[in-house]
Amino acid sequence: MKSAALRERLGLSRAEWARALGVGERTVVRWETEDTDPGGLACEVMHGIENALEEGVDAERVGRLVRLGIGALIFHELMRQLSSR
Repeated sequence: MKSAALRERLGLSRAEWARALGVGERTVVRWETEDTDPGGLACEVMHGIENALEEGVDAERVGRLVRLGIGALIFHELMRQLSSR
């Protein structure tokens, strides 16, 4: 899924998406105009979010957690995994 489609599915602004991924808003604009592709940690985080959505995690919930920060998203995912054991 492209960055813009994923961001929009989560209901995030470009600024919120950039802050969550640890990049500048201009970088997000470049991704969305297809001048460049995400790389490094941003790419890994986006891939993880895509996987969560494919597994049925609610996009609105993920969007709220991303607004809180990736740390909160990771914490909630770890708690979910621990509670399912």
